[in-house]
Amino acid sequence: MSVLFKELLSEGIEQCVYDSSNILGSEYNENKNELKIIFSNGTEYLYEEIPPTLYVWFREDESQGKFFNREIKKGTYTFKKI
Repeated sequence: MSVLFKELLSEGIEQCVYDSSNILGSEYNENKNELKIIFSNGTEYLYEEIPPTLYVWFREDESQGKFFNREIKKGTYTFKKI
């Protein structure tokens, strides 16, 4: 697992920092099912309709970058650059 830091920001919102070459961190809002991904180059994207179980699998995977590419990026999730 490559989670370096995990913090509950408020009710239903979790922030994580990863030991990953591609993904610096994430912020998941369980109330809205939104996942913000912060990439190592500083860009941020917001993905919508991410189920809580998918987020937990992403967070706990050995490689967040590989999981993201395989399960989230190639999925049908709505996203926007923020």
